[in-house]
Amino acid sequence: MHYASTLEILIFSNARGVAKIEDTPIEIAGNKAICIPPYTVHSTAMHISDGQVYVIHISLEAMKHF
Repeated sequence: MHYASTLEILIFSNARGVAKIEDTPIEIAGNKAICIPPYTVHSTAMHISDGQVYVIHISLEAMKHF
């Protein structure tokens, strides 16, 4: 379990596992995207597979001037 000050977007491609956001488990199977707000406790547990997981962190603080 961890959290960050950034907006986190997880993109799963042909992946299997479980993401846990706060106390809510979310099953990952196939293709899925999850958006996690800043300072939200979360974790992932993935099964070994040929799938891909892409993690994007967006700093809302750094984007303020845009």
